[in-house]
Amino acid sequence: MGPVAPAGQIISALAAAGVFRMRACLVGTTAYQLYGPLLGVRLPVSALQTGDLDIAQFTSISVAIAQDEETPPFIEILQKADPTFRHVPHSRKAAASTAYINSIGYRVEVLTESRG
Repeated sequence: MGPVAPAGQIISALAAAGVFRMRACLVGTTAYQLYGPLLGVRLPVSALQTGDLDIAQFTSISVAIAQDEETPPFIEILQKADPTFRHVPHSRKAAASTAYINSIGYRVEVLTESRG
């Protein structure tokens, strides 16, 4: 079993925008589901499904990127994959992630390293 359809559309949009080349890494359940086929093995619990996609974004990498190499904001990229994506507000100001959700409840979380 692999990632759900929205995950493929979102990953494709993020890759086309250069997000993975520039500053981000796919993590979490969706990343785990993709390891098996890449390695040619069947991983335990690979049928696990979640309603989200997790992206790790490293500011220490993105600081070194030239302005002409910057990618559009995540919300713009996500809305190319699905125009119903919207930002999910945080309940605390110092959160180490940013979340987006679409009309079917599929969530994308952009995780950043904790500083402080």
